Amino acid sequence: MNVFISYSSESLKQAERLREALQKRGISVWADTEGQASSERWQQKIERAIRDADAIVALIDSPHAVDEMQRRTWQAALEAVWTDSGKRLIPFLLREADPPAFVRSLANGPEEVIAIRAKDLRRDWDRAVEDLVSVLLKQPASGERTEVITVTERDRAEREARLNYIVEAAKMREAQQTAQSE
Repeated sequence: MNVFISYSSESLKQAERLREALQKRGISVWADTEGQASSERWQQKIERAIRDADAIVALIDSPHAVDEMQRRTWQAALEAVWTDSGKRLIPFLLREADPPAFVRSLANGPEEVIAIRAKDLRRDWDRAVEDLVSVLLKQPASGERTEVITVTERDRAEREARLNYIVEAAKMREAQQTAQSE
């Protein structure tokens, strides 16, 4: 099992802790816990690691600004999951963190998106890691720290608004092209 861990710079300590816990359980982990520069070459290395991974664990903490590197990593993770039906994205939610929209968007797919939650990092951490390992190995998890991600009504409304915008923009372009050709 080969796992890629995506995390924000604010969650570096938890990413290191998760990497160590998974490695102790025999799972190969790729995570940029060395804090490498966000160069184009480094981005290519991350994208390759995501493509090579069997699963992507998105370590998500309480709301904070998403930096450019994290946004590009999430985009690469989504593309990898969409193009490889065997690859899974598993949210590992810390404290009261809500799954971001990109994670909830996966709930529209053919399979359930299972998230692991560690509300109290001292009390819940070990059990949450065990549940994560079970989910990674496609074994039943205890269920105490797992939750199924669903699409919210707000997600549906935003998707509908985006689709309407695209349709209207296409109609306007078509009308402009027709007017120019006349």
